[in-house]
Amino acid sequence: MSKSKETPVRIECMGGCGKYQMVRPSKLYRSLQFIGCMNCEGCRKAEALALASRPEGVHMARYINGHAGVAGFGGWSMRLSTPEDEASFARARAIRDASLSMVGKR
Repeated sequence: MSKSKETPVRIECMGGCGKYQMVRPSKLYRSLQFIGCMNCEGCRKAEALALASRPEGVHMARYINGHAGVAGFGGWSMRLSTPEDEASFARARAIRDASLSMVGKR
């Protein structure tokens, strides 16, 4: 039995598949713009649309299953990129390009 006095709330997949989880409100990561099972077609379409329509200087922060505060669900939010974020992305692209050139893909 939970020691918490909070009443769990029902969090439904925003992709429209009907899956849900019961979660205490204090455990939910509230800054997410989207939360869902991340496996259904609705979740995949929503993520693709958000990526395609994001403005310059904005990146998508993804939260894998369980890290969104809801077990079995993931989510994402859009954030303005800081100079540190841009530097991190540049390093990641350099590592990706170097590894691809080693296997002859670029």
